[in-house]
Amino acid sequence: MADQSNRLTKSSGFTIADIVKLSWKYYRSKEGDNKNTRMKVDIKSARVTKRQNYQYDPSTKQFEQTGRDIRLDFIVASDPKSYKKTDNIKIHKYPVTFIIHSLELGMFSTFKLREGGLKKPIFANPSMSSQQIGEKNIRNGVDMHFVYSLMFVYKKYNLLFGRNYTSRPPIKTNPKMIPYFGKHSFFIVKFILPKLIGTNGGILANAIYKNDGKNK
Repeated sequence: MADQSNRLTKSSGFTIADIVKLSWKYYRSKEGDNKNTRMKVDIKSARVTKRQNYQYDPSTKQFEQTGRDIRLDFIVASDPKSYKKTDNIKIHKYPVTFIIHSLELGMFSTFKLREGGLKKPIFANPSMSSQQIGEKNIRNGVDMHFVYSLMFVYKKYNLLFGRNYTSRPPIKTNPKMIPYFGKHSFFIVKFILPKLIGTNGGILANAIYKNDGKNK
């Protein structure tokens, strides 16, 4: 099936494990921004909001893949402290969507990702101040870090779930076009997905995974 909707994965390409390795390399580089550190400081919790093609089979007592791709939706809550905020919103909440090709392959599966919601970002509006624009995007669940630094890159490497709202490479924010995980998705990848798909484990709708401050 042609991947025209930006919603289906392919059987070849970057895997979750590949992007984990690239992320660590970027985080530790001289020009990198350590999202692992920011994640530990800023992220409060991640809540499961939706599962698709991922169901529990009582006969096998396991969660199984029941369709073309598994879809897992989360809401990640953060209280940003690792940078100077320009908004007055205490808790930022962003949707994060993973489309995973193969439960059997687990972390070595190809995938697609969107950090932030599907709404179109507000880049400019003459009737709004920059702070108002920023706060509107946050309330809309639009992660502008993902938009400015990773959306174009994810599209280039066939990793983007949903529509691409960018038209040029992130020359200033990610000039080497590195497909890494932002802090919201990295929290999920580091603390939830390995237990979930790495061992064919289970996940409950509305389950909440908290950052208890003990994460290494």
